[in-house]
Amino acid sequence: MKAARTFSASEYQIFKTIALPSTVPFLLNGIRLGIGQGLIAVVVGELFASTAGIGYQLTSNGQNLQTDRMFVGVLVITITGIILTSLLGIIERRYSSWKPENS
Repeated sequence: MKAARTFSASEYQIFKTIALPSTVPFLLNGIRLGIGQGLIAVVVGELFASTAGIGYQLTSNGQNLQTDRMFVGVLVITITGIILTSLLGIIERRYSSWKPENS
């Protein structure tokens, strides 16, 4: 940042080219953690305090010994997590172009 100021970069240029790109890994890490925690929170909330949704269906099917339907709910939750994580991976590759790929 000192070098950018030395070359008379404006505050906007410093923000756009230095500050914002340096925060991308931290932002994406927070989003990655938030996806997992959010998905868990939604399902647990539905398990205990809902009359509809996947969590409710898991509870209802578990109580009625309908394991095949229960596993469908688990599969839906799993696929949702995989899709959200994959989308975040695509976004991460797009905005972390400076980061070297592991080979």
